[in-house]
Amino acid sequence: MFQEDENDEDFIVSDEDDTLGAPVDMPLAFTNVATMKAKGLFKYAVQWFVQRKINPAFDHDAEIYDLAFKKLDDQVKGLVGSKFTSSVWRQDFTYALQARPEIIVNELSGGFKGLGCEACGRQSHPATFTIQFQGTPYHIETLDEVSEEDSDDEPARRGEQYDSKGRVIPSEDRIYNLGVFCKNNATTAHTLAHWRYHLNDWIVDYLENQGYCSAEKLVERERWSTKKRGKYANEVVEEMMKAGEIERLYRDFQAETDTAREAKQLWRGRK
Repeated sequence: MFQEDENDEDFIVSDEDDTLGAPVDMPLAFTNVATMKAKGLFKYAVQWFVQRKINPAFDHDAEIYDLAFKKLDDQVKGLVGSKFTSSVWRQDFTYALQARPEIIVNELSGGFKGLGCEACGRQSHPATFTIQFQGTPYHIETLDEVSEEDSDDEPARRGEQYDSKGRVIPSEDRIYNLGVFCKNNATTAHTLAHWRYHLNDWIVDYLENQGYCSAEKLVERERWSTKKRGKYANEVVEEMMKAGEIERLYRDFQAETDTAREAKQLWRGRK
């Protein structure tokens, strides 16, 4: 059974403090939530994903969610932009990395080693790995897939796909040969860039494995009002908190950013 300790204080919600939903009696800027650090706000990010699955009609843009994602994104964006995404990378490579949520990395066999790196274009960086970006492009704010209607340009030619900014991105079949330096940076940048997508995947799997998305539960909730579904989703989050799941998820998130930060500092030390 999960036991609270001093490190878990930010994850425990008191009835006398803030609630799982956004405070309703006063503007958020005047509540203790406004000064919370990323760790304390992480539970609201989890709540957003749970609500999205169980109660799709919830207020996606509630102020509490905007604050939570802003604080968490701040931990990630500086790392992605300042170190792990290179300005010398080919445009199509960068677009694919940013748009597609899945990545496949393989080591090149001996017969193909020695080719130049196709990310940075430097022949002096011999390719020793391949990277392939897969998955449908999506909108990071909503996690909804990008459709052809989202582009302001002319209709896509056969086989073309756009990212959330309307840019044409390479096919999922495109395989890049990379040197070890660009491979390491690209895999880290990809993990950080798509943290919301993969956290959502984990939470959806968790909800399904715990039976919250069984056919019986779906039929039962079909008759519920949005308010009742929202309350139920909050109860699910509370159960996740009591079981220590949210704390474990935050530790995983923190471990990813800590690893990236340490790699960044190590790289600086070698300059």
